[in-house]
Amino acid sequence: MLIDPIDPPRGLRKPDHVLLTVFWHGRSTAELKPKRVWAQSRSAQPLRFCPERWLGKGTHDDLRETLEPLLALPVQRVLVSHGEPVLRAGKAALAQVLS
Repeated sequence: MLIDPIDPPRGLRKPDHVLLTVFWHGRSTAELKPKRVWAQSRSAQPLRFCPERWLGKGTHDDLRETLEPLLALPVQRVLVSHGEPVLRAGKAALAQVLS
């Protein structure tokens, strides 16, 4: 079992299980191809807002208002600083998180 794997050493055998403690710790999990990944259901969402406390005086509503104009663009992919990138249907994923 590996917990929150990041760049594990070469030659490490394929893990049976990977435990993710928070969603952005997916890191190298996909490359390892474990038999099972354990995570909270929130961790399965590839695109979502950061915790509101990270926004200082801002709110999720402020963030929505700021990002809303992006829906007028032909968004194909969404690359995020934490979590899985959205490589297809980026506009639909963005619309869902903004709704």
